[in-house]
Amino acid sequence: MRDLTDVEALSPVLARAFMGHIMREHFGAARPPGQQPGRAFAAYHVPAIRTEAEVASDLTGLPIYAPPARPWETGSANSMLRAYGPNLRYRLRFGPSGNPRAVEGPPAHQ
Repeated sequence: MRDLTDVEALSPVLARAFMGHIMREHFGAARPPGQQPGRAFAAYHVPAIRTEAEVASDLTGLPIYAPPARPWETGSANSMLRAYGPNLRYRLRFGPSGNPRAVEGPPAHQ
């Protein structure tokens, strides 16, 4: 959870979007106590990115991609790009130790 705290300090909108992702993926893939989740998390990853997009859109007032297009992600060793809509993108940059160091993207709307 430390990473979320670091991201929140850089972009409260992106941190809240990530929390939406975590909750959708975790609860979607949840199984009864004692059962392994298996591959369920992989099946819920793409819908969780959609949830991220919806949270970011709610907080910024910017539209997300409409079907059949969908929000997407890509990354490298030192950055991660989340594209939720035509003007709703966030780039998270990491420092040498892998900790979040900067976020580029729209702020929350007032």
